[in-house]
Amino acid sequence: ANKEESTYAANAVLAEYHLRKKEPKIALDYVKKAFQVNAETPYVKSLYTTAHLELGKLALGQKEWANAKAESIAGLNIAAKDPRLLEVLIRAEVGAANYQHATTLINQYRNDYPNSTLPDMLMGEQLLAKGQVDDALAQFKTIWSTSKTPPVGGKIINLLKNAKRDKEATQFAHEWIEAVPDATHPRLFIALEYQSKGDRTNAIKYYEELLSTSPNDPISLNNLAWLYYETNNEKALGTAERAFQLAPNSGAIADTYGWILTNQGQVEKGIEILTIAHQLAPSSQEIKAHLDSAKAKLK
Repeated sequence: ANKEESTYAANAVLAEYHLRKKEPKIALDYVKKAFQVNAETPYVKSLYTTAHLELGKLALGQKEWANAKAESIAGLNIAAKDPRLLEVLIRAEVGAANYQHATTLINQYRNDYPNSTLPDMLMGEQLLAKGQVDDALAQFKTIWSTSKTPPVGGKIINLLKNAKRDKEATQFAHEWIEAVPDATHPRLFIALEYQSKGDRTNAIKYYEELLSTSPNDPISLNNLAWLYYETNNEKALGTAERAFQLAPNSGAIADTYGWILTNQGQVEKGIEILTIAHQLAPSSQEIKAHLDSAKAKLK
């Protein structure tokens, strides 16, 4: 019995280890072995459902709807009302265009978790999957009226943008800021819109506002650094360096920093950073052009 218990414990621990390493398939193999010895402990049940959950989410990401459905059902057989597994199952059914069953599951979720906005969000996503864009938009706006959260606001902006309703999207972003003054998502959207139209002054304004509440956002820092560089603002280099420190594995961010270094007289350091950028994003022609141009300055 002691040997069996130690084997059970070892398999459970290995299952948890592989889950932490984001290796759910290997984790499931170990947890199944532990399950054969003792299927009743909450710890092993939790490992079992988590492994199936993670496999289900991976399948969703790859649009393997049947696999996502199978994994979620396997987990729900152990934890019948686990909201995470139920969400995966609903998304799998929506992806597979099994809308009637998806609706039944959404209503089940709503009954089990009456205070959650997720069923309404999933209903909106189902309407979108069916091509009913206006109905989906109305659904998300209804949710927004009582739950002004980034996922809901983001859905509305993306829907309007994808429908080429840019003016409405920008108007909604401004309404979002009025409703939630420290919100970062709408400011980023507005800043990007101004930047894409070449309105550097307003783009800088909104990036600066965003960074006053979220100072460690590397994308906003990177974009602001480039705008500073284009407008000969002395803060360009320091802002680019900060973005690079926060996201050293981004080729685009390394490119901004290296290019600004190069053009502010620090050519050798610029080449060093641009070389890193090229290694991170070897297919980017813009980064290669910057690196070649920087090297030419030394000749």
